[in-house]
Amino acid sequence: VQQSGSSIRYCQGVLAEDWQLVQTAVKQDGLALRFLSDGWRDNDALVTEAVRQNGFALQHASWRLRAIREVVLDAVTQNGFALQFAVGQVRADE
Repeated sequence: VQQSGSSIRYCQGVLAEDWQLVQTAVKQDGLALRFLSDGWRDNDALVTEAVRQNGFALQHASWRLRAIREVVLDAVTQNGFALQFAVGQVRADE
């Protein structure tokens, strides 16, 4: 995953739940978030790492995080087009 974050898709079981492994994956490729469990997609710190690396990772975050202003701002700062994946009032505010 250090060379290709998307290779996290092949990890299962204990590996798929290892914090350091999933963090390394999203730091290398924010879109690797799409291959992670719902629990990881709802993890504030991990999703923040992902959207800072690739704003489009916001589309794979939980609905709860897609409605949090700070997370959306990080995503939009990285890629302005990520705003389309925000939900709720935060999208209307931007």
